[in-house]
Amino acid sequence: MAFVAIGAVYVGSALAEKRGRSILLETEIAIACIALAPIGLWVSPLALIAGYILHGIWDFFHHPVHVGAQITQRWYPPLCVGFDWAIALIITLQYSLG
Repeated sequence: MAFVAIGAVYVGSALAEKRGRSILLETEIAIACIALAPIGLWVSPLALIAGYILHGIWDFFHHPVHVGAQITQRWYPPLCVGFDWAIALIITLQYSLG
């Protein structure tokens, strides 16, 4: 269920920053995460692998340099991408070995 939480964090962030139009986009991403999580658990782990890879790509291109009056921490996007892709690799290895 960590994948569901990952999507929800972005909705909370958009709501906290009152970023208007991006709230809808963040909600759509969260819904995609919520939809892929049970499919990955009950149908095929490939859905979780794809979700984490796609979310890593989203993280890579999504994070702006400036958010409101603050500058986004430069470590945050690479950390998110690394986390997402590391989890995808771990699930892939477990799926292929199991």
